This record gives sequence, structure tokens and C-alpha cells, in this order.
Amino acid sequence: MCDILILHVDVKNCRPRRVGASNIVSVAVALHSDQSPADAHRMDFDYRVATRAYLSTAGRDKVGFSIVGRKADGAPIYISNERSMIERNTMRYYLALEAYLGAYA
Repeated sequence: MCDILILHVDVKNCRPRRVGASNIVSVAVALHSDQSPADAHRMDFDYRVATRAYLSTAGRDKVGFSIVGRKADGAPIYISNERSMIERNTMRYYLALEAYLGAYA
């Protein structure tokens, strides 16, 4: 999993692991890009728990790009919840890769 993620420069280590029935992604996050991995703070993410927390707080009003219906006035209704998060992240990663590869041109 860590091999396909685009990680921030302050992420010093990423390691997937299994704990019971849960799939955990452990990352070591530094305060600054020059901080050593030994001094970084370890954070464990469980996809299901982290996703629900995000969608009920900071991500609650965010929508994706797919139109799933129309309001009475014809305005589009956009996808929300997990799918909207996946759509936004896919587009973000696509644009990051496009910019990275475009830098070579």
C-alpha cells in the first residue's frame, strides 16, 4: 500500500500491517522535512475508522464530481460520502502525477 501512495515530504516512514481483523497503515510524521525518522511521531491509521471520522467532521460538506440527480430547479446534486472522497483523491493524485511528469518535458 505504501508503495502506491503519494506521501508528503514530512512522512519519514510508511508501513502496512495487520492487527487482528484490521489493516493498519503506520506512518512516521516529522515536524520538518529535515527531521530524522527516529524523531518522527508515529501515527496508525485504520481506513474504516479514519474515513468515518473525516466524513463526519472536515469532509462532511465536500462532494465529488459525479452528478447523481437534479434538484427541483435543475441544479445538479453531486455524489457525497466515501465515493466523493475517492473521486477527489483520484483527481488530486492524477494532477500531481501529471505535474511531476510534465516537469520533465
